[in-house]
Amino acid sequence: MTGQARLEIRNLTRRIGQRTLVDKVSLQVAPGEVAGVLGPNGSGKSTLLRMVYRTQRPDDGDVLLDDTDVWTMSARHAARHIGTVPQDTPGDFPLSVRDVISMARVASKQLLEPTNQSDRVLVDTAAELFGLSELLDRRFGELSGGERQRVLIARALAAQPRLLVMDEPTNHLDIAHQIGVLQLARELGVTALIALHDLNLAARFCDTICLLRSGSLVGADTPENLLTPTTVQQVYDVPVDIQTHPTTHRPLVVIL
Repeated sequence: MTGQARLEIRNLTRRIGQRTLVDKVSLQVAPGEVAGVLGPNGSGKSTLLRMVYRTQRPDDGDVLLDDTDVWTMSARHAARHIGTVPQDTPGDFPLSVRDVISMARVASKQLLEPTNQSDRVLVDTAAELFGLSELLDRRFGELSGGERQRVLIARALAAQPRLLVMDEPTNHLDIAHQIGVLQLARELGVTALIALHDLNLAARFCDTICLLRSGSLVGADTPENLLTPTTVQQVYDVPVDIQTHPTTHRPLVVIL
């Protein structure tokens, strides 16, 4: 369904008045990799992602998608290449689930070009991936928070993006769907930048982890290299033990 792009974030900075929300953060994500952005509340995760998907313009720095600055792209061009799942789930669209997912296809069309069979197949496939096939005719506003979240993720994937940016997509989801969303991101092979709270989910599914604290980059590396007791305590102010998961062999963070 999706393509791959190389993402490079260079010295990205965002200020509001005298307050620096994100301070010279740099990160590279190779094509097809899943990168997790982690940190406590207020660390700058959402601000960083918003600068990537073009809802907050950086004060300094660059966001490069295959060497092209996303802020030089038109809104339509960017929407063709970047699929977005924002943190805040809209309360109520006067639209069906099918209509909401179909919105993803608009950027790929000429003005007033109608929906075609290819669009319908992409929408149906995205809905099926997230167990939404039975809900396609339901009104979006009638769904639970978890169902809405799955619809918005399906919408992002229906656009066939080369970069998928998701801000805490596991919010409102039960454990099975949390795992399913992240597993699907890996299986599809799409380049993904995902803000997460759960260190163990990030350790299991991410190739790279970017740790933020107070808007600054603490480190960016593989989960095995970055998730150490010293680093986790530095970022979250809690003592932890790092073990190895007996099945996945990925780091397992145990709060002491």
